[in-house]
Amino acid sequence: MKHPLVRSFSVGIFLGVFYPALALAAFSFPQLSQENLDTIERDFAATTSLHNALPPSSMGAIFGFELGVVGGVSQSPGINQQVQRVSPSTNAGAVPHAGVVAAVTVPGGITVEGLYLPKLTAAEFSYQQYALALKWTMTDGLFLLPINLAARGFYAKSMLEFSQTLTDPVSTLQVPVIGTNNTSVTGIQLFLSPKLIPIIEPYAGVGLLSANGTLATSGPTAATLFSFTSNTSASSSSSSTQLFAGVDIRLLLIGLGVEWSRAFGTDSYTAKFSFKF
Repeated sequence: MKHPLVRSFSVGIFLGVFYPALALAAFSFPQLSQENLDTIERDFAATTSLHNALPPSSMGAIFGFELGVVGGVSQSPGINQQVQRVSPSTNAGAVPHAGVVAAVTVPGGITVEGLYLPKLTAAEFSYQQYALALKWTMTDGLFLLPINLAARGFYAKSMLEFSQTLTDPVSTLQVPVIGTNNTSVTGIQLFLSPKLIPIIEPYAGVGLLSANGTLATSGPTAATLFSFTSNTSASSSSSSTQLFAGVDIRLLLIGLGVEWSRAFGTDSYTAKFSFKF
């Protein structure tokens, strides 16, 4: 997945459109309580979750293939609240997500899906993300049913790296450190769409998601971001139901899509452009 075309698509979408909205290249976190950390990690979980804007139908009775790009934003009020405790002028109210998506359908209504964003760096900030999913369109071959009904399981992970300064407890000087945030999300989804509408496939579904996130700092200091522990890393776990809905449009070999989802207490919006074979 490191072909130059893949990286070009990813860089263009993430940096050219969505990265400026994040404005996190110079952000800093204040001292965080466990409750503050939980709120931040729920926001990161929302944007890390699978956002591929792919419908429940499979892409053919035997084989099918789709390759495209997605991009969007997830609202992040928890991250924004903590960042603005340090810098009130910094806007981190929307966290972007983007990547190259690919899907392959094989006989039996089974579709393997993937999303990949290579590590991208701007200023003192870097981000990467990937997701893998397995979908079963259980109504394939049941021609009397007017719906596509599918079940999907997925695993997604994001890795954020940033720099900030902390007060060294010995020298009381401001010392630069490297911050990292790793978030993983697993989920199961059930979703459906009508079979009888040509070209346009509206769909809706529900899911159950589970997330784990770890925020840490490393550098020449024992200073910590956390008020509840002296460790330089801390973790948070959460679970959430999910509601999502979207529209997939097929124009010959071109695919277009939009999707909304709500999970972990926040909304996410995604758009897709793809080629279907």
